[in-house]
Amino acid sequence: MSEVTPTPEDQPKKTKRINSKKKGSGFEGHIGKLLGEKLAPMKFRRSQSSGAILGGQNERFMDQFSADAKALFIGDVVPTNEADVIREQGWRMKFTIECKFYRDIDSLEHLLDKTRITGWYDKARIDAQKISKQPLLIFKFNHSRTFCALEAGYALPLTLRSMLSLHRYNPPNNLELRIFFLDEAFLDLNCGWREWKTSK
Repeated sequence: MSEVTPTPEDQPKKTKRINSKKKGSGFEGHIGKLLGEKLAPMKFRRSQSSGAILGGQNERFMDQFSADAKALFIGDVVPTNEADVIREQGWRMKFTIECKFYRDIDSLEHLLDKTRITGWYDKARIDAQKISKQPLLIFKFNHSRTFCALEAGYALPLTLRSMLSLHRYNPPNNLELRIFFLDEAFLDLNCGWREWKTSK
């Protein structure tokens, strides 16, 4: 019986491992570009530290930074010319931006019990309080559209076609979030939704 030599096509293909940090950085860069297009003349970019310089234990260094400098290090995507826009147009970005790109989408069980989303939002809220802004969580999963999570109580875009309410019952840390698609929120920029901006 003759021996069959496997061809390269017969060899099992190795799955290329995706660098999750690189994926997250790419997502943050994409969101920065998108925000800059939609909220011009405000310009955005991925934070150089992505929250590390003034996050966690480094919060003790806050008083060493000016207000403008703090805004460049709080959040994953930051406005880079906010002082100019405040001076010339009288508004600033209302939110700090926390971005998450996760491999697997939350199952219904996780949404009801072990969701990652509320934890992500908690982190965004802690950072936002440092510079007196409000947190906006922007996230997606592999092969999904991009979502926003915003705490209940804010006026929502009129152009939303769908929305999910997510509740965490854990007194005194109860949380209620509204989750919607980012592209649907952007549709209302010219139709009256001004939650992106606040007066100086």
